[in-house]
Amino acid sequence: MPADEHSPYFRRRNGPSIRATINWLLMVSVFILVLSFKSSSALASAYGIAVTGTMIVDTILAFIVIQGLWQWNKPTSILFLSTFLIIDLLFLSSNSLKIPHGGWLPLVVGTVLFLVMTTWIKGKQLLARYLDERRVLFEDLEERLRDRPPATVPGTAIYMARNVHGVPQVLLHNLEHNHVIHEKVIVLTIVTREEPYVEEAQRVKIRSFGDSGNFYRVKLYFGFQEEQDVRRALQLCCHEGLDINQKTVSFFIGSERLSFRRKSPMPKWRRSLFSFLTHNSSSAIEYFKIPVERVIELGIRIEL
Repeated sequence: MPADEHSPYFRRRNGPSIRATINWLLMVSVFILVLSFKSSSALASAYGIAVTGTMIVDTILAFIVIQGLWQWNKPTSILFLSTFLIIDLLFLSSNSLKIPHGGWLPLVVGTVLFLVMTTWIKGKQLLARYLDERRVLFEDLEERLRDRPPATVPGTAIYMARNVHGVPQVLLHNLEHNHVIHEKVIVLTIVTREEPYVEEAQRVKIRSFGDSGNFYRVKLYFGFQEEQDVRRALQLCCHEGLDINQKTVSFFIGSERLSFRRKSPMPKWRRSLFSFLTHNSSSAIEYFKIPVERVIELGIRIEL
């Protein structure tokens, strides 16, 4: 049975604030275009290039779908792509004369968005590789704690982690500098599945580590249409046997500060852009609905 989207656990992720922001951006963009071109007829050149460019992109995406998902044979797929792509390119070439008269606008916008998106993807790949190279397994951490046991303090600590394997850097950072550990340690990872909704029975997966029984790996699964509300989802952990008092629990989140090596794989012109995007990205505290008064942020310096 599909999840009930009216249930508190299955609210849509795209809240009013996000929609309002997008609508305001669209409104401002329309005003700028109208004031710049002054008439709809002057916008015809930009419109023609935008439409023909979209047709080419749609043809390429359709080729990816029929090859990857529908499993058409290669000659048929290439024939399909060639037929429509030739028509699309003819339309684009006939509209290319309009580029100096306003057709440059969709090309500039598309180029800027492409550079922003590819820079973000490249930077995230470098960041994931950095964290993977420094990954520590729970078994290695337990051995390290047996050799040099830290001070134990009462309570429960939840450490947010991107990867579903290994110990998060924020936990290692806390142990290295504060030399303390909570009685109950939970490493929490949010996993977004490629489906709109996840059934409540499949929402939470819990795994314990070590002989002491105070280390837990918790994975929360959400669909891409759901609001990723950690507070509500953690209530399900009690039904799975993991008691979490949300009034006293502490959430540890790593506040990453980026710097780049001189021989970094990322080009120089992209470094400032990725730093800007990272600095202005949405906060995990707000995105996952984590209670602000229970959050402890630890600064982590990362050199890519």
